[in-house]
Amino acid sequence: MVYLYQGLLSLAQLLLPSDILLKFKEVRIEEDNSLIRIYLDEMLMDSYKKNSDLESKVFREAVVIRDFPIRNKGVDLIVRRRR
Repeated sequence: MVYLYQGLLSLAQLLLPSDILLKFKEVRIEEDNSLIRIYLDEMLMDSYKKNSDLESKVFREAVVIRDFPIRNKGVDLIVRRRR
C-alpha cells in the first residue's frame, strides 16, 4: 500500500527526527504486512536556489536505514541525496 496523502506525510514528520526534516523532504510512505518504508529526498540547498547557474536534478543511489519498529513493523528510511 502506497501513501501519498499529506496527512500521512505529516504523521511521518512526527515520527522522524527533526534534524532529518531540515534537509530532507518526505516523498511517500509504503506499508505492507511487516514493514513501513518512508522515502526521503534531500532538499535543494539555499545556495543552489540563489545561483541560477547551478542545477541539481540527479540523485545518488538510495541508501536504506533501518529504524526502530513501529507497532511491530520494521521501519526503513529510504534516503536519496543529491549529486
